[in-house]
Amino acid sequence: KQSAVAQNYGVSTQFLKNRNNIVKLNVNYRVLNVLDTALINFKPENTILGRLENHLKAFKGVLASNTYYELGSGLELKKEFVYLLVNPGQGAYSWNDYNNDGVKDLGEFEVSQFTDQAEYIRVFLPTNEYIRTYSNQFSQTIFIKPERIWRNKKGVKKQIARFSNQLVYKVNRKTSYEEGVNAFNPFTVKLADSSLISSSSNFRNTLYFNRVNSIFGFDYTYQENGSKILLSNGFDSRLHTLNKMKLRWNITKKQTLKIEAIAGRKKSNSDYSSNRNYFISYKEIKPVYSFQPNAKFRLSLNGKYSSKLNNSELLENAIIKDIGFEFRFNQPKKGSFLGHFNFITITYNATNNSSLAYEMLEGLKTGNNFTLGLSYQRKVAKNLQLNFNYNGRKSENNPMIHSGGMELRAFF
Repeated sequence: KQSAVAQNYGVSTQFLKNRNNIVKLNVNYRVLNVLDTALINFKPENTILGRLENHLKAFKGVLASNTYYELGSGLELKKEFVYLLVNPGQGAYSWNDYNNDGVKDLGEFEVSQFTDQAEYIRVFLPTNEYIRTYSNQFSQTIFIKPERIWRNKKGVKKQIARFSNQLVYKVNRKTSYEEGVNAFNPFTVKLADSSLISSSSNFRNTLYFNRVNSIFGFDYTYQENGSKILLSNGFDSRLHTLNKMKLRWNITKKQTLKIEAIAGRKKSNSDYSSNRNYFISYKEIKPVYSFQPNAKFRLSLNGKYSSKLNNSELLENAIIKDIGFEFRFNQPKKGSFLGHFNFITITYNATNNSSLAYEMLEGLKTGNNFTLGLSYQRKVAKNLQLNFNYNGRKSENNPMIHSGGMELRAFF
């Protein structure tokens, strides 16, 4: 039987004459009329979908900007998720039985730190409950490169040309109710939990010095990633902010030094599992020295010192010291051999068997740990590539764990 009639009105336009400033617009409006309320038992509402794109280049390429905005409204199924077991190494999550009851609780699954533990995938399942949604996505990228016009200048202009800056901002938000145009405003910060369905945002700004210089370079990055999603059993939210500085120095044609320093915070809140609530402040420094005498061989010595503190009543604290090496041997037109070894010492003032410990200790245990890996890639025919890999790790008072694999790739 005929249950409803819908009318769609749309407009699409593109401004392409100026190659340095391209604008695209697409808007669609839908009107729904229910004819038989016995077949459709919800109140009909009009919906809108729209998308705006702008690609801009100005000042001879000094400024490059890309803007994307999309809005929409409609109905959406409420979601819940489950973790499914897959073949070892082909998942993304690992299960840790923190309470030793043999039950796979949702709060016991973590993003796996090691391939051999990645045995589960997370699958979102639809429910039979619909909710009205208002969604908007916004993305903005701005890249400023003064070297485009001042690279060959002298004095102050030449010094300014050494700097460049890249800004990236993305936000994706869905709500069930908001007044007026706020439903389509991606910059609205204060949202009531009663109307929020999901939100995610990513902000990153990187200031470069000598970005294209072959000898020395430096950059500073501020980054903030946040997400909050409503599931059938409550909210799950994450926030990660960091300040990162990276230094690159090609001492000679054969020697390179890289130093990375990070100070950041990680915050997690979950309604369905209290053991996933934490607020971690961390600092780390990672130096890497590389020696490459020719195109066939490269040896790298690396280290890391990391200090982490959970801002709770117990003030859980972890200190991680990591030192190791990596080597690579290339056989032209044949293949490559890669290996690494790391010795890691960890001190931690709380129990190892918790979601917090897994996050702070990076999947390892208190005491002495070591990890190693070997991989070999070989071209066996014109369109065939054979890969072997092995990974091992050992924690104090725990048995050695070995994992390996083989992969054959065909290129058509």
